[in-house]
Amino acid sequence: MATYLDPQTFDYLDPKQIKAAEKKIYELFPYVRDQTNSNLVTQIPNLIENRSRFDEINNFNKICGVSSNTSNVSAKILSIKEELAQYISTKSKYSDISAYWRDNELKLPKLSSLVRKYCIIQASSVASESAFSIANYIQRKERSSLSAENLRYSMFLRQIETIEKLYQEYYSII
Repeated sequence: MATYLDPQTFDYLDPKQIKAAEKKIYELFPYVRDQTNSNLVTQIPNLIENRSRFDEINNFNKICGVSSNTSNVSAKILSIKEELAQYISTKSKYSDISAYWRDNELKLPKLSSLVRKYCIIQASSVASESAFSIANYIQRKERSSLSAENLRYSMFLRQIETIEKLYQEYYSII
């Protein structure tokens, strides 16, 4: 699913993989396939709540005098089928997953929630293995009296530059 939701890798999927990813997305949003009134009625409060939060943010931005890039977002709440169609039609304009979903988060809220859930999973265990290796090095035989708390602080201080860089990158995109 992460490959499907990444504009850069989507084109590498074959039709069978695309269909499987869409099927999984429809399973995660079952009220789209079941168009009975009772099921839609249970979803309406959630949709209204999401819309009212969106309106609250826009009102707050207006009061603060901040121009919001949400003005071009249509007032209509899209179904998951419509969001998928919108995603497929606009994905080719972007090569970076972060840029695409940052620009389309409010237009495609259901899909962006899936991106936040599935596209943050790390593909390898290299980082965690490296952390255990560093911890093993720091608490070696010569430093066996090091407490767990001090080991944790040492691990943190060893990575402080990386943490600061990630912090700056995160707040530069927001």
